[in-house]
This record gives sequence, C-alpha cells and structure tokens, in this order.
Amino acid sequence: MGTNYTEAFSVALIDAVFDKDERVRKEISQALRELGRSHPRLVLLACHSYLSKHSKLLQGHRVIVLHTMEAIVKETISQLDQSLAKMIISLASDEMTRMKDIVPEWQEAASQLLVALGCRFINEVMEEILQKFQPGVLPHYFVVQTLGNLATANVYGMVPFLTAILGTMLPMLGMAKHDSMKSVFTIALGRFSESILEYLANLDKAPDPTVRKDAFSSEIYTSYEILFNVWLQHKEAKLRASVVDAVGHMSYLLPPDKLEEQLPKLIPGILSLYKKHSEHFHITQSLCHVLDAAVEMGSRVLETQIDNLLSILHPQVCTPLVFSNPPPLPLPLTARAYTDRLIAFLLQRLEVHSERTRIGTLTVIKHLINSASPQLESKKALILAGMKFTIQDSNNKVKWMVAQVISAMAHHDYLELDGGEAMVEFIIRQCALPCEPGTPKPRSYDPDEVTDESLRSMCDNILNLLTTTVKKMENVLWPFLLEFIIPPQYLNALAPVCRSLAHLGMKKLQHNEGLQFTHQEPDLPKPQLLLTRLLVVSAFPFRGRGRGVPALRFLQVAAPLVHPQLVRVWNEEIPPLIQHLEENSEGSLPQRHWEDKLLLLLSRSLEAVALGDETWSSQLSEEMTKHLSNYGNRPHEKGFLYKCVGVVLRQTGSHNVVRKQLVEILQSVRHTEPLEREGVAVCIGFCAKTHLDITLTKLEEFGKSDTLKKSPSLFQILKDKSDVDVEKAKSTLILCYGYLTLYAPKELILARIEKDVIKQVLSHFNTKVLGIKVETKDLTIKLSLMKSISLIARAIYANEQNNSYNFTRKRELLVYMQDLIKLEPMDVLRTPIRQHAMITCTHLLKLDPMVNETDMFELIRTCLDSVFGLPPLGMDRSKDETCIDVKEREVLYTETLGALQELLKQILVQDLTPEGLQVVFKHVEGWITSSRDWERERAMIVTSRLLLFYLERLNVRVSPSISTFPTSVPLVLGSDHWGLHWLMLTSCSHYFKRFFIISSRVLRECLFNILASMVSCGGEFHRLTTLWVKTSLLLSELSCVLPSPGPELGCCGPDVGVLFLQIPELLEVLHIRLQAIMQEQVKASVLQTVSLLASQNLPAVISSLLSYPLPFDKPAGEMWQSLAGDGTLARKSLEFLMERLNKQLPYDEKRESMLRKSVTRFATIQPLVVGLGTQSTLLQSPRSASSNPLTLRPPHCVQSPHSATSPLRPIPSLCDLPTASNPLTLRPPHCVQSPHSASSPPLVEQIHSSLVSLLLHLNDSSEEVVKACKFTLRLVGPLLGSESVSVMLQKHLLEEANLHYGEFINDLAKHIISDFPEKVNFYIMGNVSFFKSVWPEIRGNAVMFTGFLLGSLSQDELQSISLEHVCTAIILLLRDGVPSVRIKAAEALSLLHEL
Repeated sequence: MGTNYTEAFSVALIDAVFDKDERVRKEISQALRELGRSHPRLVLLACHSYLSKHSKLLQGHRVIVLHTMEAIVKETISQLDQSLAKMIISLASDEMTRMKDIVPEWQEAASQLLVALGCRFINEVMEEILQKFQPGVLPHYFVVQTLGNLATANVYGMVPFLTAILGTMLPMLGMAKHDSMKSVFTIALGRFSESILEYLANLDKAPDPTVRKDAFSSEIYTSYEILFNVWLQHKEAKLRASVVDAVGHMSYLLPPDKLEEQLPKLIPGILSLYKKHSEHFHITQSLCHVLDAAVEMGSRVLETQIDNLLSILHPQVCTPLVFSNPPPLPLPLTARAYTDRLIAFLLQRLEVHSERTRIGTLTVIKHLINSASPQLESKKALILAGMKFTIQDSNNKVKWMVAQVISAMAHHDYLELDGGEAMVEFIIRQCALPCEPGTPKPRSYDPDEVTDESLRSMCDNILNLLTTTVKKMENVLWPFLLEFIIPPQYLNALAPVCRSLAHLGMKKLQHNEGLQFTHQEPDLPKPQLLLTRLLVVSAFPFRGRGRGVPALRFLQVAAPLVHPQLVRVWNEEIPPLIQHLEENSEGSLPQRHWEDKLLLLLSRSLEAVALGDETWSSQLSEEMTKHLSNYGNRPHEKGFLYKCVGVVLRQTGSHNVVRKQLVEILQSVRHTEPLEREGVAVCIGFCAKTHLDITLTKLEEFGKSDTLKKSPSLFQILKDKSDVDVEKAKSTLILCYGYLTLYAPKELILARIEKDVIKQVLSHFNTKVLGIKVETKDLTIKLSLMKSISLIARAIYANEQNNSYNFTRKRELLVYMQDLIKLEPMDVLRTPIRQHAMITCTHLLKLDPMVNETDMFELIRTCLDSVFGLPPLGMDRSKDETCIDVKEREVLYTETLGALQELLKQILVQDLTPEGLQVVFKHVEGWITSSRDWERERAMIVTSRLLLFYLERLNVRVSPSISTFPTSVPLVLGSDHWGLHWLMLTSCSHYFKRFFIISSRVLRECLFNILASMVSCGGEFHRLTTLWVKTSLLLSELSCVLPSPGPELGCCGPDVGVLFLQIPELLEVLHIRLQAIMQEQVKASVLQTVSLLASQNLPAVISSLLSYPLPFDKPAGEMWQSLAGDGTLARKSLEFLMERLNKQLPYDEKRESMLRKSVTRFATIQPLVVGLGTQSTLLQSPRSASSNPLTLRPPHCVQSPHSATSPLRPIPSLCDLPTASNPLTLRPPHCVQSPHSASSPPLVEQIHSSLVSLLLHLNDSSEEVVKACKFTLRLVGPLLGSESVSVMLQKHLLEEANLHYGEFINDLAKHIISDFPEKVNFYIMGNVSFFKSVWPEIRGNAVMFTGFLLGSLSQDELQSISLEHVCTAIILLLRDGVPSVRIKAAEALSLLHEL
C-alpha cells in the first residue's frame, strides 16, 4: 500500500462500488466523493486509471464510476488543472462514443461528465467534441445531445461556437432518418435558441457584446422550415412535441418579415396539435412564445387570428391543469394589443352557467389583473361589473376562484370603485359558511372538491390580508364591515370580521383619526346594539372559530363609538378578560364563571355611563329586548342575553321602562327551552334587586294572563294528557319566583316569602279541575318547583336576619319533596327527580324550625328506599336504549347517590354526636346486611363517606356516652369486597370510642387518611385488601399511644388488637378469591397482602396456612410461596417452621401386636404440613444476585471468554452484574471499594481493556445489553481520570434515553485522543480485533470507531499508528458478507482523507 493511502482507498472503493446492494452502492459512491473533495486529482486519476485498465468492466460499474467522477468535478472544478481535464475529457468522449448503438445509461453518464467539465474547460471539451462532429457525417446521438446540454450549461462559452455548429448541423438534418436522431437535433436546436436568447438578454455580462440576433437568423430560419414544414407532420407524438417546443424558442430569432409571413400558418399549425395530443404542456408553452414574439414586433397579421385563437384557446384554459409547474396562459399575452376584444370575450363567457367555463374564464381574468398592464386601467369598472354574475354562483369551485379574483382586484385598486363593496360582501358570506357539524354530506369522489371548510378558511385569510397589507382597502372596509356584526346570517363570520375591525380601529386611533361615523346610515348598527351583539357572542368565546377574543378586542377599540365614558373602564376591564381566554381552552373555561365576568363588565359599564347619561341604559334595554328575536334557534345565546337585560334593568331608574321591558321579556321567552327559562328567571331575579314590587306585580299579572289560563279539561285528564305549553310556562314562572327570592333585597324579601312567593309557587304547581287537585305529570314543572324551593331556602339561609325567622311551611315543602320521590318508579331511574328532591330537602333542613324525630325518620327512610332499592344499571336497561342513554344514566346514578350522601350529611350536622350518627346508621344497617350485592355496595359507600364526614367535623370536648357500633361481619365478609369495607369500618368504630377521650390532631388525621383511602379504593378488591392490612397495622400502632379505656368505656367492645384474631377469616376469603382471579396483577396484589400480613403477624398467618388440608391446592401453594417474596420474611418463615418441626416428632410409633417387639412408625399430619410448607418456601426463595453473572449476548451466542474473537473478552473479570441494586459487583474481587474512592492502577488498566468492548456494545441489537453497558460505563467513567470523558458518559448514557451512536462515538473519540494519547493505538488495535466478530453490528461499530479515531488524529500522531495493518483491515471489510458492515467500512474510509 505504501504511503499513498488515498489512492489505495480510492481503488478499493472503486473496485467495490458496483455492489449488489443499492444502499451500499450509494454509500461507497458517497465515500469516493468525500475523498474527492479533499484530493480531487488523486481520486479522478484513480477513476481514470481504473476505467482505462478494465475495458471489459460491466456497464453498470462504469456508469457508477462516471457519475461519481461527475459529482467530484462539479464540486471541485476550480481545483482541476488543464492536463487532468484533458485526460478526463478524452476518457468521457471515448466512453460516450465507443459503441455506435445507443446505450442510454452508460453514454448519458459520460455525456454529463463532459457537460460538467465544459462549464470551465469549454474549449477543451469543444475541441474533443467537434472532432466527432464532422460535416457530411451523421454524428453520434450523444454528441448532439452533449452540444445541446452544453449550450444551456455554459451560455457565454457556447454561443461563439454556435454559428459554426449550426452551419455544420443544417446539412445533417436531411441526413437524419431515425426518429431518435430527429428528436435529438430538434432538442439541440431549441436549446441553442434558448442559449442565444439568454446571451442577447445579458449582453452587459457577455464576453462579446457585439453579437446580434440577425447573426443567427438565417440558420435558425432554415432549420425552422425543416422542423415546421416536414418534421412537425410526423406521426410520432414525441417528435412532434419536441419540434413544437423548439419552434416556440426559435420564433424569437426569426427575421421579423419571415415571422410575419409564417404566422398565418404557424398559429393554426400549433393550434391543430391540441386535437392530436393529450398532453398540452409543450403546445401551450410554444404558443405563448410565438404570441409573445408576434406581439413584441407589433404583428398586424395576428389580428386576423385573434378570433380563432380565442375560440380554441378558451376551452383549453377551461380544462383542469395537472401540471406541478403550469405553463403561462396564452390569452393574457393578447391583452397588450387586443384588450377590448379579449375583455368582451371573457365577460361574455362568465355568463355561461358552466363550472369549467367560469373557472377557466376567472383564471384568465385573475392573470390579466395581476399583469397590471396599462391597457386594463380603463377596463376596471367593466371587469368589476362583469363579476356580478359569478358572485351569485353556488358552486364551491367557482366561489374559490371568484375569491382569488377578488383578492387580485383588491391588490390592484379595483374594489375602491362602485361595486367593490359587493365583492367584500361575497368574501364575508363565505367566511360565514357553517362551521359546526350538521347533516353529513354524501361522500364525494371528486379529487378537486372544494369543501366549505377550505373555502371558509381561504376567505378568512383573504379578509385578513386585505385588512393588514392593502392600505387602500382601509377606506373600503371601514366602517363597511360594521354592517356584518348584527345580521344573524353573518354570525359565523364574526371572528374574522371583528379581527379586521379591531385592526382597522386600532390603526385609526394610532394615527389620531376618529372612529366616528354617521349612525343615521340605515345599515350601520346603533351603539347599544353593537355592545349587545359583541357581549352575547363573547359569552361563548370558543364557538365560531374562537370569536370571543376578536369580539372583545374590537369592543375595547370601539369604546368611543359605544359611549365616550366607556373608554377608561374598558381599557381596564377588557385586557384581563382577553388574557383569561388566552390562558384557557373550551374544555377548561368554566362557563358560568365566564358569564359572571361579562355581566360584571356590563354592570360596571352601566355605572360609568349613568353618571352623565341616565337615558342610555333605557335605550340599551330596549335594544337588547329587540335583539332577542335574532336568537330564535340559539337558546344558549338567548339565555345569556336575558341575563344581560336583567343587569340593565337592575340599573335602570325609569319604572315605566322596567314595566314595559318585563312584559316584553316574559312574552318573548320560549318556555319549552330550558336555557331560555333559566335565563329569563335570572333576569327577573336581577331586576328584583332594585324593583321588587314592580317585578312581583308583573309576575302575578303574567300568572293571571291568557298564557297560563288554559286549564286542562276533565276529558284531557282522563286521557292522561295536558297542555304542554301551559305547564312549561308555569315552570318558567315558578323558576322566576325562585331567582327573585335569591337576588331580592335581603331586608325586604323575608317578610314576603310565604305570602307572595311560596303561595304563588304552589298555586301554579297544583293543578285543579272542578275543584279537585290533580297531580301533574310534567317533569319540567316538577324540576322547576324543586329548583325554586332550593333557591328560596338558600336565600333564607344566606340572609343575615334569618336567626329570628321561622319558616312555617318547611314541613309542608318537605312532604312535597317526599311525595315527588314516592311517585318515582322503584324499578328504574330515568329522571333526576330523586336527585333534585333530595338536594331541595338538604337546603330546607338548614332552616328553622328543626324537624321532629318522626318526620326525620320518614324522610331518611323514603330517601334510602328510593335509592338503595334501585336495580343496577345493567338490569333495568330497556332494549331500545342507546349507548348515549346508558352513559347519561350512569352519570344520573352517580349524582343521585351523591345527593343522598349530602342529605344524610346535613341530617348528621343537625346532631353531630355519636347518637346522631347512630340515628342515621339505624336506617343504613338493614341495607348493609341485604342479600343483594348492589344494595350492600351502595350502603357501604354511603356509610364510609358519612364516617369520613363525621371525622372531619368532629370536635369533642368531653367524653360522650357511646353505644356499641354493630359488628355484623359474617353476613357480608365472604360474599364480596364490601365485607372488607365492613371490617375496616368496624375497626374504625372501635377506635372512635377511645378517640373521644383525647384531642390529638395527629391521631385524628391518621383516622381521616384511613377512611379517605378506603373511599378511594371503591370496589378494587386487591387494593382494598392491602389497605385493610395497613389500616389494621396503623390502628395497632395507634393503640400503643392511646390511654387505656377506663371503666366508662368498658362496654365499648374489643380493642384494636382483636382485629388480628380475624386473620384466619380474612385469609380464607383471600384463599377463595384466588381461585377465581384470572388477572396476574390482581393475583399479585392479593398475594402481596398475604405477605404484608405475615410481616406483621407471622405466627398467625403460618398457623392459619398450616391448617389447610393436604395436598395443598394451587391457591394455598401460592400463598405459601408469597412468604418467600422478601428475603427477611423468607428467613423468618423458615425459622418459624423449623421451630415447629423441632417441637413435634415427625412420626408416631405403634406396635402392631403386643407379642411383637417391632414398632411401626406413622407420619404425623402437622410435621408433614410443615415440611410441605417449607418446601414451597424454599423453592420460591430469592437466589443470590451474584450467582448470575452478566453476559452481554443471548445465551446461544456466548463464546469462550478466552477466544480472540470474543467481543466481551475482558468483561467477566470487570463486571459480573451491572445493575443498580448491586453496584459493588462491578469491581474485581480483590479491589472492591466505594465508587468514590481513589481507583487503583490495575483497576484503571482493566477498565481501559474493557472500554472498547463496552462502547461497541452500546449499539447492540439487544436492548438489555445496551442498558447494561450504559450502566457500567456511567459507573466506571469517573475512575478513568478524564473529566471530559466522564461528563460525556454521564450525560449521554441515560438508561431510557435514545443514543445517537455515530455522533456520540465521534465526539468521544476526540476526547480520548486529547486525554489518553498514549492509549490511542491500543484502542485502535482493540477495535481492529473486533473486525472478525461474529456479530455484524459489532464489526460495523468497530470499523466506525476506528474511522473516527484515525480521522481525528494529526499527522504527527498518525506516526505512532500501524496504518498499513489497520487500513488493510478496513479495506477487507468492503467485501464483508453483510451490507450494513460494508456501508460502515465505506463511511470509515471517507473519514480518512487526511492520511
């Protein structure tokens, strides 16, 4: 190999480049290029020599070498000398023309190499080429192609040769017989024309600025005649396409008189090709060139062709384009000379009701507008007027193109003219297309379909661009866009419209321009109406593509328009609201809280305006009331608007206005809409805050109005029907009374509740026919009654004056609620009646007078029976029930049970003593012992939560008298997990009795945590069992620090230690459960519970297990094995078992006969059981971790540690088990020490010996091996004595992190060279030893590591390396049997360009 390593590497890579694997070929070629960048001469000479010596080399191999040479030449052409260039030119020319037949891939590669060289060495290339381009002799195909490519690659170098080349080529055109030769001549002539045109267009840069077009006109015209008159008529489509393409370029070079003479034939000839070709790209491009040349010279003949052009070209334009880079449109080119005729033609086509015709015409108009030619200035109004036909089109594809045309018009000052506003309105109509999912459209198979979403999105962007980038559009858009704020049909466009208005308004304010405009203009909104609309849409800020933020921003900008007094208030209040929205999403924003913020903004705005304008709020309320009709199908928005009206009426001083608005509000509500009922009720409540008497009067009048006078007839009642509208209207009225009471002045309302409120509520709820009270069946009115009573109770309770208030109708209302509950069917839960009735009772119980014992008993019984007795969800499901219904009812079940819990808590609050707890528990106890699983479950859930609540609220000062908490465990323990709940509650109940005599906050928190954990476990059996054991242990510990029970607690029941007497019972439950458990995770948790029990009370657990019958079944064996899960527990278990064996003989001796001396020994059962238990424990006991040394390969791949090819030869002596649990096993036995202590030289040397192996296995195929190596390297890194290496190992070798192996090894190699220069040769030779590894990934890693090390060494450092041996070994890997290794070897060689 000598010292010229680059040449040797090049030859080796060239020899291997034609690999059978495509990835290897690319990598070796890339490696050659890398070497060529640093040593272009050496690599190119090596390629030249290789191709010259191997004349019989396979064509594919020659092609790759030629392409590689081309790439090197392109990158390093400035470094090449002339002699080398000539050698390569000669080689490429010979390769290109060696075979007369066309071999495209091979000869194309040689041609491209010549073209690359021609970019600098044009004279040398032309000298070689022209030798093979002799007059009278038809040249090689690729000689002509090379000349054509050279013309475009080196314009200034080739044009001086073109006169001679054209002179030689013209006679050859007649000699060409084959289509391929005709095609290559045609393409070359087209490229010659392109080159000449570019040269003439840049004469200031040209070497010879005296060159003129007429110097080539004669030859070009002669060739044009042959191409157009002869070859264009050929049957071969590809030849015609190349001819028409060349003719287009040549038309610019034809003499003007000749072009004028040819146009009558040329244009029809090109147009006729549209019918013959399916692909029109080259035809259209050529026609554009011809028309451009004709218009440029002012052709008169073209006028006679214009009608024919328009009629033929327009259908072509209307054909959908499929080009990624479409040609220019021919029609706009005629506008410079024939504007009137073209515009008239296009506008006429716009009236045609055809999708393709309109889209094509609009495309041409868009190009015409964007061309901005002076000829169109006088036609702007005409074009704008002609667009009126298209903006009414309902086709989305047409709309898409219309929007693009309007955007072009805006940028060229069209929209400032009359009719421009209609174009803007069209854009906004598209912005308002529905954005919420409605009826799904049928699937379309049109690939060019334009959906509403895409059209709406584009128009949003257009409006934004017109607002922010086109200055002249400001006067068009302001205040015109305000007209689109109020109309309901533009609701979905409010986000982009408000965004534009906010931008325009802010810009005007920044330039001290006023925002004022004449409100008398009929289409512009009044200030009060503008405020109303923006407030309502802001209430639901994430609808309509997030319209809340733009609406609020515009509201802040528009403050001077609404009222001058609002500027300061809104500048303070609105920015925090916007920030709040930006920090939340639709899912995280609390709707009621957000509405309250907006209502507060409205209230403060009214306060600011009222100081100087008392009539403004009256006008605002009138506008709001009128605006209600705009939300007929939007109950959410309408409900919020009612609340806004209530805020305004609350701050309106005029009683007449309030009376009038209340009447209109009550008449406008749709009583069938729950949100509207709620909204109008809140409105009434707000109004009552300052107008209580007026509001009560209007509600009473409404109750007597015709709307509520329709009473059902006896016939209707017998038919079980009722007037729905009347019932819903009554519901609204009842709800209004509730909110009136809640918001009315506290000092006035208490005296009027029973006389004016409750009386009216109950009178509207009770329906009478012929003087007989008839039970209503309408769900809405029942729910309204309960909601209203709840609101009334809340109002009374929150009133500071309620201490002296005695609510005499409390008992009556509680009876009402119980009656409603009793009317519900007991076999199904389909309505929230139970839930709301119990919530109402909860609120009523807070009021005076106290409920007597009998009524309380009845209330608790009714509520418990109505909830606990319900069948579970799956058992009452009807056949027609949908999945959504089931989900809703699941929520209803949960909420109903929650309401019951809250009611019982409130009852408990009335008497927060053990006696009070016992009163409630008496009712629950019967359900706990029910035979039905679901009833026991609900009872236990409620009991546990009541106890948790009781503990939270308990504050004992004296020792009370406590009755015994029931302990009826056996009925429930063996049947389900709620038995464990009962055990825990029983334990806690015993503990409560001792807890009453102390006041320790810490102990109280312990109990609280126990119950809270129990509640969170729910029905997860394995979690509950573990928690039960932990609870017992905790209570056992607590019992040690509590004082012993005195005589007064002698009847309190067993101590906490009694719980451990229940271990056999609990283990039996677990044993039974294990037989049915299939999930491994659950089984493991149950067995962990056994282990946990044993860790605290080993004798009780083992004694219980020893009582199980022989042979042990599988669950019993698993329970024995669970004792071996922990080493300490296993040791104690074995000691206990051995102690039991020592205490009893393993056999009994019996004599078979009194006459015989011999005895027979019979095994005793207890020692036998102990023996089997010991066997189970020993079989499962944990083994020593050190008995399993690490092997970094799968077992079937492990070689002898002493083998020279073993990749992990040094590892066993260094690292037996690299796990975090046993770090000290990473030391040899003779030097085990703390990782932080000073390392000994032998250990450091051992680490260096193993480092290469560990680093190579970081990129191992086994994930376990990679993790083990990472851990080991992190551990030994600090011992190496190099801070930089240690930092890299700690930073990059995280266990779960992805390692970029190549980058990591490259960086590490540089640190190794810097910090361990004396070890570099050792590392390199260590890597070379892995070149023969049996694992391909290790061979690849080793050669890459070697490449990184060698490539980073300086010339002086390389002197100490045995390069001959290393480089030879790397080259040999280019022949490796695995492609990935060959790739890595090529990469490594590419790094050695400095050798």
